[in-house]
Amino acid sequence: WNSADEAQTLEARFGSIRIHKTPEAATTWFGNATKGMSVEEVAKTMADVKGKMKKDGDLDTKPKETAADQIGGAMTGLAGKEGFQFEKLSGLGDEAALGLSDGHIWIRKGNMTFNVSAYKGAPQPPPSFGVGADPKKIIALSTEAQKKFIAETLEQRKADATKLASAVLAAI
Repeated sequence: WNSADEAQTLEARFGSIRIHKTPEAATTWFGNATKGMSVEEVAKTMADVKGKMKKDGDLDTKPKETAADQIGGAMTGLAGKEGFQFEKLSGLGDEAALGLSDGHIWIRKGNMTFNVSAYKGAPQPPPSFGVGADPKKIIALSTEAQKKFIAETLEQRKADATKLASAVLAAI
């Protein structure tokens, strides 16, 4: 990935590394993590989590309840109008799936699960906010611009993340 072209950006991430007790437990976890969900399903799941937390007494103050609402709203917002969708991949570990909304590749190898993402190419163009834009508008425009850029560069992200995943798998 060496390049003399300074107009390029490079992103590489290796994370969410988990060692499960058994390969079967990893398979179950992987299936849940890469299960496609509509935006409505994401919102319902977040509401269910908040309800369970409230029932268990974890939301015993107004700030905690507000934080739970904000996290649930953020997750639902990240899902976008398409929700979370995955494309199954072959040739990486025992199972692999590409997150279509973020370009991350989720991998299961035996009892280990992890994800990688990578991208080398043109940097994301900055969004236009206008002078004195409202902070909420800035966040919304930034998020929308990032989603659009990821969608436009998804095939490159898939190729680059596949290279990174192959290198990680070869090393373990």
